[in-house]
Amino acid sequence: RQYNLAQDRLRVWLGIHWLMLLHSLPLIPVIFALEWLYAAVSTLSLTDNGKYYLFCAILPWVYHHVFHTAFFLLVVLQKRLIVGPLGPGATPRIGEPGGQWEAFRY
Repeated sequence: RQYNLAQDRLRVWLGIHWLMLLHSLPLIPVIFALEWLYAAVSTLSLTDNGKYYLFCAILPWVYHHVFHTAFFLLVVLQKRLIVGPLGPGATPRIGEPGGQWEAFRY
């Protein structure tokens, strides 16, 4: 009982903040990529409207790919550093609890 109480407190005071940080850290490379894109587009010899429309056309692609790549790398890094490797375990039968999920309970 005492162990579960301590785990619940850790989840509230550390876990929620960690998840918020994990979801906001990928935005840092996105900001740098968009700054670089804006600087690159502004050097082109287009009209101001042309530069604006080109930037707006490329913006979703850059945001999507940079954000999701950075998020994936952060999740993999978190798994390697915090969770660590999961050892091989017995494969549970259909309808039986167990397997790798039991490793997360304690």
